[in-house]
Amino acid sequence: QPFFSPGGERIGFFAAHAGRPRALLTVSPEGGLPVMLADSLLRREGGSWSKDGFIYLGTAGGWIGKVSAETGGAPTQVTTLAEGEANHAWPNVLPNGRGIVFTVFHTDNFVYTDATIAVADLTTGKHRDLLRGAMAWYAASGHLVILSHDGTLSAVPFDEKKLEIIGEPVPLAGKVTL
Repeated sequence: QPFFSPGGERIGFFAAHAGRPRALLTVSPEGGLPVMLADSLLRREGGSWSKDGFIYLGTAGGWIGKVSAETGGAPTQVTTLAEGEANHAWPNVLPNGRGIVFTVFHTDNFVYTDATIAVADLTTGKHRDLLRGAMAWYAASGHLVILSHDGTLSAVPFDEKKLEIIGEPVPLAGKVTL
């Protein structure tokens, strides 16, 4: 589950480290020794590197946290689980830095038929649902790329200033599996 820094000069990833099941590390794409930024309270449900120097990631508490890409340390809580939510995962920081798109799971077994695409406003910390039964990634084109529980891959325009979907999903492919 690698992810890149905004300029592409570092790659973040999760790995077992020093007997701990999940650690956040970064490395140069040109090689060298990895740097460990965090080694506790993490899950492997994706990471996203923001332009302001933070890495957003899933945590063992089920919420999305952030860690400084420079100094590391324990994650700071960014999202809060609402009633009926079991986990927040797969964060995607929006280019303007105002919000993150992520997946909400309503059970601990990560069933996508019951998942919801959500967006959190980083200025308020509040999140709301966008679409049910899918997960999404933000694309530089200004679209959410959506994988529905039935395997349909779609794209839908997304307004990162208003933090909302502004059109209808357009199917791109079918029978896609994760």
